[in-house]
Order: sequence, then structure tokens, then C-alpha cells
Amino acid sequence: NKSFGWGEARVFGGLRFAMLNVDTETTFNTLDLATFRTDRDSSYWGIGPTIGTQFKYLLGRRWVVGAMVQGAILFGDRKTKENTTLSVPPIGFSYTESTQNGGMRTAFSLDAEVSLTYQTLGGMYFAIGYGFQGLWGVNDTRYVDTVASFSSGSLVTGGTSGGSVLNHGPFVRVGLLFGGYSPRKRGADYYKND
Repeated sequence: NKSFGWGEARVFGGLRFAMLNVDTETTFNTLDLATFRTDRDSSYWGIGPTIGTQFKYLLGRRWVVGAMVQGAILFGDRKTKENTTLSVPPIGFSYTESTQNGGMRTAFSLDAEVSLTYQTLGGMYFAIGYGFQGLWGVNDTRYVDTVASFSSGSLVTGGTSGGSVLNHGPFVRVGLLFGGYSPRKRGADYYKND
């Protein structure tokens, strides 16, 4: 941690573990003459080094504006299980095919957030903010283009085996800083008891 008159900044690192499971179901129906359905379960786990930085700007004795960004390289495994079913109810025909694939996969993650925090004398804090989390190379987004497959009479696919998952939105956080809070101190000692 590095303390300044306006607040503090720190650089941090460590290990990051991520686990993701995405279940999708796609159904295409042609006026009840034929139904094409795909059920896919795609999972990923990975672990790797992470590094980031965090800034805290003091707005007063109890208000803090914070920002954080961190990234990681993840080494892990992705597996996809898929069941594809074609059924033609008028003639009582149904066909199901199951596939499974996967293997070692290197992925990348990025997290960022900005927040406004209010800290009480007892060490509790309340924060509101906006966060972003991205994982690249973790999701199997391959799909069968049912319209193109039906019209061409052959299997037409799209997507990628190394798709991304992006999440973002507002958040509310409540926590407790062990060691309490001292409104008379600044910088690195800002969150410690007298």
C-alpha cells in the first residue's frame, strides 16, 4: 500500500480460480412438422496468476471513492456435452445424437469496478458501485443454424469453441473492516483504530 494525502493506492497479486457452467437449450419448430432441439452443457474451470491495482480517494472523514481493476491468465479445462434431437411427429420419426468434446484451455479474465463507500465508526461499510467482469475463451458458443441446415439439407454451424462471457451492472456491498475506522487518520492508517 502507498499512502498519499488524498487516499491510497495499492498493487496486488495472487492466484485466481474461476468456474463457469452454461446450460443452453435451442428449439426450432416448423409448423409442428419437424422439431430440432439442442441441449448443451458447457463448463470451464481454470486457475492462474492475477495482478491488479486499487485506488481509494477520500472525500471526507467517512466517504471514499474507489476504483479497482485486475486481470488474470487462467489455465484449465473446458468440456461440452451436447444432445441433438430431430423429430418428425407426423411420421413418428425421432433421432438423437450425443457429442462430447473438450480439453485444456487458456483463458483470460478482467474485472473492474468503481464505487462510493460510506464507513461507520464501528468498521462497517456500505458501498454502491458499478462492476464489470469478463472471461474470454471459456464458453462453447457453437450452434447449429437450423434454418440454414433445413433449407440446404446439410448441417450448417456457427459460433466458436472459445466464446466470451461478460457480466456488468450495479452492485450494493455491505462489509466489516476488522480493526475499525478512525476519522482522524489519513492514508494507510485510515482504516485502523487509534
